Amino acid sequence: SFTSKEREAYVAEVFEYLKSQNFKYFGTRGEQASTLAGSFTTYYFKPATELSEFYVSGSYKFVYSDGALDEDGDLVFCIINIYDYEAKNLEYGTKNFAYNTLITLRYKSEAPFSGRYALKCPFTWVGKDEGHHKLALCNCCDYPTKLEPHVYADSNNKCDICQHDFYVYYLKYYATCLEEIDVNDIDAIKFTNEYVGVAPGMLKECTVTTDKTVIARIFDEFQQLTVTPIPRENGLISGGSATTITLYLKDGSKEEIYINNGNYYTGDYGNYKGEYYKLDYLPSLKESDNASKSYGFITYLGTGTVYDKDNNPVCEIPIDELEFVESDGCVDAVVTGYYYTVETEFGTLYFDYSNDLFYLQFEEGEVDYIEFYRLVSKNLDELIAEYSIIEE
Repeated sequence: SFTSKEREAYVAEVFEYLKSQNFKYFGTRGEQASTLAGSFTTYYFKPATELSEFYVSGSYKFVYSDGALDEDGDLVFCIINIYDYEAKNLEYGTKNFAYNTLITLRYKSEAPFSGRYALKCPFTWVGKDEGHHKLALCNCCDYPTKLEPHVYADSNNKCDICQHDFYVYYLKYYATCLEEIDVNDIDAIKFTNEYVGVAPGMLKECTVTTDKTVIARIFDEFQQLTVTPIPRENGLISGGSATTITLYLKDGSKEEIYINNGNYYTGDYGNYKGEYYKLDYLPSLKESDNASKSYGFITYLGTGTVYDKDNNPVCEIPIDELEFVESDGCVDAVVTGYYYTVETEFGTLYFDYSNDLFYLQFEEGEVDYIEFYRLVSKNLDELIAEYSIIEE
């Protein structure tokens, strides 16, 4: 039973005594080495020289060894723990002992099935382009050879852990339009998100911005975007989702970057098979950005045929040119006589009211439904004028 000052003096006395024994190993508990379902926990021995270093997990822990090995060839450690307890009483025969400090001395382990100690064997890092792993520099243990990702917080092209030199892959090296285009030449950026491998006629979501500040931020993110080379078999993914980033330029042209399930494919050129790169992340428009949303149709044939009210074919138009928003179906009481249909692989689009309002009819069970949409880009008259073949 100690006062606090007595306990401090006693701990210091034990510390000085153990130091004077010149053990081969003298220190305290280090980091946890392993555990099995909360039992059989082992710790690394941690060399220590200052008394304050020995206070670990609520007690003073002195761990020491003269270098002796057990029958398995493992180093034998002894462990002294000095715990600070709340005042308690212990009855022994007719005597009553008060105590507030518990001192334990253990040989090999702190508990029967747990609390063994081991040296933390020296190791080095083996670095490769795709990652790194530990390599033991001793004959008593092995480290897993599963590769861990490189860590690089600075721009010296070296891993902060293993110092492996590696090449930094930027998306702009492969999607070359990102290097060839000046941000000031971009009028708008559009993100088109869709599911892959689904039935034609399902909707894809389009988000577009013409805000110069937003365009500059998004374009800069793409300039700094890094990618990782991946095997071809890892890039060939069925299903999932895809994003098309469209850059609309001031000269009327556009550039597109297609990202499938987070991967970019360079494309095949003749006998050359393209390569796949996994994006570290995909820049996107925020909810707070000045952007507008619309929809489009997923299509595999790519075009639809326009018919007039007498069912005569007029022209074929790209389905991707149809961008629209949902409409409540409210139309003028007087029908204007604007009758066109567009036949697609997933059904008929009816333009019965105007050149920008159309509807789809479909069945679910025994119920017929009609859904109305309104074009927000080119209207049907503009598409017909653009894609009709003029006979001379």
